[in-house]
Amino acid sequence: MYACQSAFTKAILSRVAWLILAIGLIHTAWGQAFPLPEPLVVDRPLTTLLAQERMVVYTGTITTPYAFLAALKAPSGEIKTGEAMSEPAYRCPEAWICIPLVNTTDELQKMVMNLDHNRCDTLEAWVGRKDSLSLRYVGKLDRGMPLGQRAIPLRDFALPFELAPHDSLLLLLRSRRTTGVHELNPVVSTEKAFMINHEKEEVIRLLALASVFFFMFTVFSLGVIFRHRLLICFGVYMFPIALGQLNYNYFFDAFPFPARLSLTANSIGLFIIFMANALFHSFGTEYIRSLGIYQTGHRYAIRTLVVANLIPMGLLLVPLRPPLQAFVTAASLLLTTLNILWLFYISVLGFIEKREKYLFITSTLIFVPVLYKTYLATRRS
Repeated sequence: MYACQSAFTKAILSRVAWLILAIGLIHTAWGQAFPLPEPLVVDRPLTTLLAQERMVVYTGTITTPYAFLAALKAPSGEIKTGEAMSEPAYRCPEAWICIPLVNTTDELQKMVMNLDHNRCDTLEAWVGRKDSLSLRYVGKLDRGMPLGQRAIPLRDFALPFELAPHDSLLLLLRSRRTTGVHELNPVVSTEKAFMINHEKEEVIRLLALASVFFFMFTVFSLGVIFRHRLLICFGVYMFPIALGQLNYNYFFDAFPFPARLSLTANSIGLFIIFMANALFHSFGTEYIRSLGIYQTGHRYAIRTLVVANLIPMGLLLVPLRPPLQAFVTAASLLLTTLNILWLFYISVLGFIEKREKYLFITSTLIFVPVLYKTYLATRRS
């Protein structure tokens, strides 16, 4: 009997200790002012606010929202203010975001937080007030969650909450990502504004998807009809571009991936990138041949680039530990950069040899700026 009483006493003391710790963390965090930016202002029923400039991002290792609030009291290099969250997943597998909000209207505002989750695997949210000792759990989302289990039955990562009249609160987000780039650009809207914007975005997404597939089939069909190898190869290259549009439209969130493969909705985006890199060289090879300057050096370079992309594609089909996840993510950036450089190289060859200006203009105006932005991002990181 004494053993039972002792175990019961230990359990009670353990719970009391955890309660004291939680209250201590809250008091530490909310007892003094946060280094927070000015809050986002909800001043009318149709409001859409981009949170990027008013959010605090923490990329350290913590386990609870209370610990996140406490961490904000002692700013470090892991805390950023007024910047979009965009880092390789191996460097930042988890991120916490704090968004201050204020409702200046006389009415209760039903709000929705949403974000593009092509570069976010799992999202959780809490709301709380500075003068309160508790946080309210809003919900959790992941890409494989059925629509019927979501607070808002849409493929978007969208979570609802309420903002009382003339009230302010903190919206806390916790995001996780395993492979690829971890990127967060949350948007906070009133419920009406969210539904209006969602319908517009759906139309734009569907038009873009239909345009890509129509273009792919048209180019490939014309190549087959007229026996034009360059058009056929370009149509083949457009296939992973079309798959990328499907992924952008969240088609693969509900896709039944084979159980024996480790490929999931979270990693299919990287897989498509490597596929596009590899299939591009069918078009690139045929383009060089059309110039009449295809040489042994070109053949070896192309084979090397194709094999280099096939290796991480194969790795994504098997379970990956963190070191290999980091390798695959880094490889995607490196190989995509090399592909763009190769495109620029063959476009210059075409311009020099046959004054082919369209590919040269495309690579110069579109892809070279992308390389420059990548270079700047790499230097900052």
